[in-house]
Amino acid sequence: MGSIVRRKRRLKLAVTATLTSCVLYIVVQASFQIFDRHEIHFSDDWIPRRNIKQFGNIHLENKTFAFMIPQTYVKRRNRMIDSCVSLPPKPSMYGEELFRQHLLVDRGRHLVFCGIEKVGLTFWRRFFSILNDAHKSSPFDIRAFDAYIPGTVDTMYNKTMREYNHVMTSSLSVMFSRDPFERIFSAYVDKFVSPNINFWIDKGTGIIRKYRKFPEFSSLRCGNDVTFAEFVKYVVNHAHGQEKVDSHFVTITEHCRPCHIRYDVIGKMATFYNDTMFLIRTVGHTKMRDKLQDQFIDAYVRDQFSHSVDLLFFYKRDLVDRHKCVPSFHTAQQRMWRALQLRGLISLETKYPIKRSERDDISKDQLLQVLFNSLKDRVPRVHKKDAMFEAYASVDFVDLHKLRDVFRSDCDLFDYDCSPSSIFNQSIPRKYPDRFFNFE
Repeated sequence: MGSIVRRKRRLKLAVTATLTSCVLYIVVQASFQIFDRHEIHFSDDWIPRRNIKQFGNIHLENKTFAFMIPQTYVKRRNRMIDSCVSLPPKPSMYGEELFRQHLLVDRGRHLVFCGIEKVGLTFWRRFFSILNDAHKSSPFDIRAFDAYIPGTVDTMYNKTMREYNHVMTSSLSVMFSRDPFERIFSAYVDKFVSPNINFWIDKGTGIIRKYRKFPEFSSLRCGNDVTFAEFVKYVVNHAHGQEKVDSHFVTITEHCRPCHIRYDVIGKMATFYNDTMFLIRTVGHTKMRDKLQDQFIDAYVRDQFSHSVDLLFFYKRDLVDRHKCVPSFHTAQQRMWRALQLRGLISLETKYPIKRSERDDISKDQLLQVLFNSLKDRVPRVHKKDAMFEAYASVDFVDLHKLRDVFRSDCDLFDYDCSPSSIFNQSIPRKYPDRFFNFE
């Protein structure tokens, strides 16, 4: 009789435990349903990401966060993880040192960010440098040049493996992606259209020497007239280890190692404002949020103008006097103007208004005012795209397909079209881009 009672008690306990487990399972599943289906709603009582283990209600692997991540970012992350499964193994040419130098860290806010050239890196370095600066409320309060002063931003460089693992497992990890064809075009405009004498001589001379059949002496000496088609050849060979590694042209997949780190939040250049504001709210920086939410675009454009003028005057002596790589300072000004047009910041229909006789004596403040005055002219969005399509129309189809193969992993992981019809349409004749790339 006693054994029967004991068996009944054991059975009752087992049933109770099973029911409890089922209830817990349903509750946990319900919490993940909330995570998957609901976009976040910001409010003034936003919880800063401190003591994240204490307040967390959302789990990504072994992490716990104090907020719900919007469905947009969940989908992007799931896309990345799913694509990583089918990504073939490939030896990386991007060393551990460079990789860690690009991992920006704010330990107090439990934040890690993978910075990538031509994916807003300068902005993000400034963002991290002011997170704990009570006197600044916007990344644009810092000059672009100053973002690269050693010690301005904490990175994973020189961290021990123990520190690295601790930071990566206790922080929100973030990265941004960009359409690879847009990123390569942006790099060309920034480095070879703009009057960037250091890049011309360091990279341009070698590109012309290797990829141009009958280069002129001035081109070999200065590297100031690299064509987009030559640049694409360089990028393709760079990816195959035939050129010295330059992080401007490394794929995002190699840059950030997303299949290894599995970033929690993936922003995109196409949605830069929304993704940036999400991150600002996430770290609880209300001053930055208030400063940028109404002035972001205007602040960005003015910052680009200021940096372009700073760069132009910084290189003035080397461009005109030392290397004599442009006929005169006014030619350098025209190159700067055209680069800003190709970035979509000045209308391509707006001609540079300063007379030739006035250009050599123009001051920084005067040139800035000329740029600010150009803001009154509407900039058709189609111009920037047209310029990019014209550049790609000058590239041989064989090289286009090679370029596509180089960036295939970026397309797969971050959901970009790797064969856009506007670029791969074989009915478009291959020709020199003379409409937007005539710098005179």
